[in-house]
Parts: sequence; structure tokens; C-alpha cells
Amino acid sequence: MKEPEDNRRAAEEYASEWRARSRSDTFECFYNMADFRDVIAEKVYSQSDVIHSMLWPSVVIVICCAVFLRIETRRRHLTFCGRRTPPRESSPAEVK
Repeated sequence: MKEPEDNRRAAEEYASEWRARSRSDTFECFYNMADFRDVIAEKVYSQSDVIHSMLWPSVVIVICCAVFLRIETRRRHLTFCGRRTPPRESSPAEVK
């Protein structure tokens, strides 16, 4: 079993490596909220995590844009070829 001094020296070597990277006396790390001794220096994300974090917000944006455009074209009576003429209403004066 390691002596406490060996453990302290190994922890200080590890910390000095990360201090050199961050150029300050402290550095960020990720830790388990239930057990503060469970610490990692950096997170690694999988390819699936990256794809899902970009895909689903993009899908929502595209759907919202399509719904917005559909609502606006119906409100303004627009078609792909220009403005649609409103249907003619026959007034009582025109009927003979």
C-alpha cells in the first residue's frame, strides 16, 4: 500500500501538469456531487453525443420555420406563383 506522502506527491505531480496547461494556480475539473473525491480532469464526448446535440435543435428550427412560412402564406394569400386573388363575392346590385 502506498504511503500518504507518495500519494500526496503523485497528486501534486498531476495537479502541476494541469496548472501548467491552465497557466493559473487553479484549474477546472468535473466531479461527482455524491462523492467529491471522484474527479475527472476532462470530459470526452462520443460521436453520438455530438450528432444528437446538433441534430435535434436543427430539426426543431426547420419545423418552426416551415410552420411560420405556412401560416404567413395563408394569412397573406400567397402562392408559389404570386398573390392569389380573393374569391369574388356577388353583390345584390350586380344580380339582374
